[in-house]
Amino acid sequence: MEMSLPWRNFSSVYNASAVGKYYLYQQSFTDISAEYKSRNEENAYSPQNGDGESIFDLSARSFQEINASSHVWGGANYQNGEIKNILWNSTADYSLLYPYIMADTIGGGIKHEKYSFYGGYSHVGDKISWGAEIDFSAQHQYRQADPRPRNISSDLHIGLGIGYDISKGHILSLSTSLRIYRQTNNVTFYNELGIKPEYNMSGLGSYLSRFSGDVTSIYYKGIGYAFNLSYFPKDKKGFSTYVQYRYFAFDRIALGLNDLPLTLLSRHNILYEASYLFHRNKWHYGVGISATHTTSYGQENIVGDPSSSVYPILGSLDMYQSNVSVATANGFVSYLPNERHILTLAPQIGIEHSAEKYTYPSKKMNTTNAIGSLGIKYSTHGKRTFYSVNLINSYRSNIEKELSIPVANMETWTINMVNYQYWRESGNYYRAALDFAVKYAVKKTYALSFSGKYSLTSYSLYGKSHYGNISVGIIF
Repeated sequence: MEMSLPWRNFSSVYNASAVGKYYLYQQSFTDISAEYKSRNEENAYSPQNGDGESIFDLSARSFQEINASSHVWGGANYQNGEIKNILWNSTADYSLLYPYIMADTIGGGIKHEKYSFYGGYSHVGDKISWGAEIDFSAQHQYRQADPRPRNISSDLHIGLGIGYDISKGHILSLSTSLRIYRQTNNVTFYNELGIKPEYNMSGLGSYLSRFSGDVTSIYYKGIGYAFNLSYFPKDKKGFSTYVQYRYFAFDRIALGLNDLPLTLLSRHNILYEASYLFHRNKWHYGVGISATHTTSYGQENIVGDPSSSVYPILGSLDMYQSNVSVATANGFVSYLPNERHILTLAPQIGIEHSAEKYTYPSKKMNTTNAIGSLGIKYSTHGKRTFYSVNLINSYRSNIEKELSIPVANMETWTINMVNYQYWRESGNYYRAALDFAVKYAVKKTYALSFSGKYSLTSYSLYGKSHYGNISVGIIF
């Protein structure tokens, strides 16, 4: 059975476009698996994402060589389960839509269901390569106790790319993609005597006071695009690099107020990555750097008094801004004493910085952290078997932090929410994760797989968090 070699997927440049995905794998395969995921936290690390989850996951993926110059790939996934004890959030896709989410002070568990599929095609000619891909997901989240959010979202990505073989098997590729996002976010109450307000948040504990309380039907309408310039070797040896720009913006629209646009958030992201792979005798090496910066701007509309149920928009104000930067340096060293065994050491160090501010009332939060990890992986295989075990230790240590909020003019629950976010983003943690994989070739045409993972995270302020998954599958 073939080994999974660490340098084959060291650089993410091959995943960045449809042209690069032609070179992802060395042979055709189809993989069908069933997985169970569990998360349990002593205290919620992010209350908006709950303090635990229990998710069943069915997935299938395939990569096929049509002929020597054309490859096709695709996959599908279905998830069903529950996210436990969510607080201060009634909206799906929290990390994507933050800070413009709906929130309440009651919370509870959320039933979660998600469907997704993807597919692509790439063709390599003598000099010109091209590819196209599509990725779509649909999600349904709901609760069967007051307050009762029911969120339905869809996310579509379409990408195209073209590449040129510039010299000695090196590809220069340009790709672009389009993103279309939608979500309907409704919160209802069956007990009319127990109705609690829902708040349409606007950043760092602020909310739209005029459009909170009973404004509980929201529509998110998003559009985005991306450009990617890549340079990489066909054989995954030597130097590779890419730079990517992504833009995403969405309107938050109040459906019950004649489709009134309340806010607009625009997000700009730029990513750069470079890596170099080389080997000497039984030793293989890889070094890489990456840097990403994301800036988000939030605008709130100035809405006049309604006339015949129509709310005029008089203007807009720039009220929210955030900047998030992450820079890392990583590498690996692999030793192959023979064809059957591989031992890999993979270190990483980096720094992350986050800065948020809200214009009025003036609020700001800044954090800077050092991050790092060290992974040790051993793999071995026989004629019909493959085994691997991987231990990863990671940490985060705060360097600098600042929080400035007008406590005297804020409600207690909003103070608690902002403090919790501040502690989360500036707190130290240590994580140890162990994962394993076993594959057994029943016949030459198919194999069975069994894998699992467990991680324990110890937070300086939140206690411990446990995460685990287990998966069984068939590969053919």
